[in-house]
Amino acid sequence: MRALALAVLLSAALAHGGHYLPLSGAGVQVMQSPKPLPAVELVDAAGRAVSFPPKGQAWALYLGYTRCPDSCPLTLERLRQAHRGLGSPAGVRLGFLSLDPQHDTPAVLGRYLKGFEPVVGFTGTPEAVARAAGALEVRYNPAPGGVRLYHTDVVVLLDARGRVLRLIYGASRLSAAQLAGELQRLGGSS
Repeated sequence: MRALALAVLLSAALAHGGHYLPLSGAGVQVMQSPKPLPAVELVDAAGRAVSFPPKGQAWALYLGYTRCPDSCPLTLERLRQAHRGLGSPAGVRLGFLSLDPQHDTPAVLGRYLKGFEPVVGFTGTPEAVARAAGALEVRYNPAPGGVRLYHTDVVVLLDARGRVLRLIYGASRLSAAQLAGELQRLGGSS
């Protein structure tokens, strides 16, 4: 009986990507003051070197991987819908940072994100990705078998200076309307 309960619990976790959440669970963490991030050199989906965090516009950033069967495509689609629902505000950009740089090359990332335009993709060396993810408080590691990743399910909201304003945990469980509210709030930040 105990083995069956453990198997059911494990199946439930794996069915939704095995996400890491803070001890407080899903919800929004608002920074008391915007949190600066260290500069990290990444590569965009076109293969161009870019400095991260991006500056000049506010960003809603999701971290995941292209082979993700559930939370990543679901969250990216809802972010896309939320952005369009607000009239595609020019001051708010959508981004996706791959946590699987060995597989998610710029070409793979570019093909994947065509279905989620206007989301912009980022990748880089494993070290650069780990540094960016760590600064954003995102945890990740390979699941058994090495194809899937366990990762924090979070949308990170950055201001136009590249500083963290809010962390939205459990993002894949939010509707496009809920995410639109977050994007609308982000559009009013400086």
